[in-house]
Order: sequence, then C-alpha cells, then structure tokens
Amino acid sequence: MSNHQNIQRKLSFGVSSWLAYEFSCNRGNLFNEKYLSYPIGNILNGLTDYQVRSEVNHPHKNTNNQGRPLQIDFVLSDRNNREKWKIAIESKWVGQSEVRLKDIYWDLIRLQNIHREHNDIKTYFLISGFYKKLDVMFSDFDLFHSGKQSTSNRTKNEIVKKDRANITINLRKADSIDKNDLNKRIKKYSNFLLYQKIYCKTAHIYPEEKMFNMTISTIVFEVKKPEGEDKVRELC
Repeated sequence: MSNHQNIQRKLSFGVSSWLAYEFSCNRGNLFNEKYLSYPIGNILNGLTDYQVRSEVNHPHKNTNNQGRPLQIDFVLSDRNNREKWKIAIESKWVGQSEVRLKDIYWDLIRLQNIHREHNDIKTYFLISGFYKKLDVMFSDFDLFHSGKQSTSNRTKNEIVKKDRANITINLRKADSIDKNDLNKRIKKYSNFLLYQKIYCKTAHIYPEEKMFNMTISTIVFEVKKPEGEDKVRELC
C-alpha cells in the first residue's frame, strides 16, 4: 500500500541515519549528490507501491535538443501507467563545494512546473549535509525549520514568510544577481513558466538540532502547486 503520508519523515530520518553510518565507516569523502540516490531510492521503493525511477526527463525539458535534457532526480509513477506521475523529488547535497541559494530556487521552480503537467502529483525537495554547513547557509532566514524551532535571534529576511504550516518564498525579494540568473535560466526553456512566489509546507528535519560536531541533517519539504496569479514574465 502506498504510504506517502510518511515520505518526508521517513526520508529525513532514513537518509541522515544512512549517511551517519557511512560516515562512521570513513566514507565521508565520497559524499555527493549522487551518493544520496542509494538511500533515497531504497526508502522510496520500500515505502510505496509505485514504480520508482531516477533521472527522468522533465515534462517541460528543453526543446532545442542541445545538451543533456533537464531531468528530475526521482519520479514515482503508477505501475500500470508510468506516464501517471504520483511523486517527484529533487535532492541536493551541501558538502565542501558551495551550494548557492539560486540553485535551490531553480530546483523549486523545476518542481513547480511539474504540477502543470500532472495535476495530482506531490513534489518534494530534499537537502542534506552537515548541520553546521546548513545552518550557515540559511543563517539569514529560518527557511527549513518548523515553527517550534524558530528563534527570535535569527535575522529576518524579506524573502521568506512562515507560519506553523507553510513557507512562502517571494522571489521578487531575492538578491538581484540571483533574479538575473533565474531570468536567464528560464529563457532557455520555452515551455517553462515563472512564478514570483513558491509555496511549500513546513519541512521535516532530522535530527532537529546539532547532536555532535559532525551531525548530518536531512531536510524534506513539500513544494505546493503554484498559484496562477503569481505567474510573471521575469523577476524584477
């Protein structure tokens, strides 16, 4: 039986636990985005009765046939009809190399656009890395923490508005360099739509706080269907 209600919790707990085990086996130097595919794929395969596939072409991939087509990290589809997508997941590893916020925004935009082709799909974004790295990366705003974890001494940022159940990311408030980059990217994909706001449900995170110096955290949240009224030609 499909049990996708627990997907966020199972992925955050399972991926962090598996990476902690691998790190204990002195394999931390191997960690990268591809390395995440093993635990993610296994968890998804055991958690649902859907067909699990990796690196699936985006339904609105580039049409000029130049370069590698745009892909989604994981797609879960009906076993009797693989064109009926049920769940899509994008993943990101935060390690030694820099991960920029504009790259995260782009992953979220890619997930938003899947909803145009598959009305009933659930889309998720997973980000994993050492707790101290994630904490520094998002120090300007409490993007991936639940309401009970928010602290009054964190810097408030106009990009993100939060309540206990939802996160709203206003891309019009993003850094001008990031907005210009996103505008350039979107022009490469004629079938893509751009929305000024990204709506997500509050993230599941494991562990919820730093337990020791090399704590590995995994954060998973659902990216909701975009609102038509938020559609824009470009971010300015």
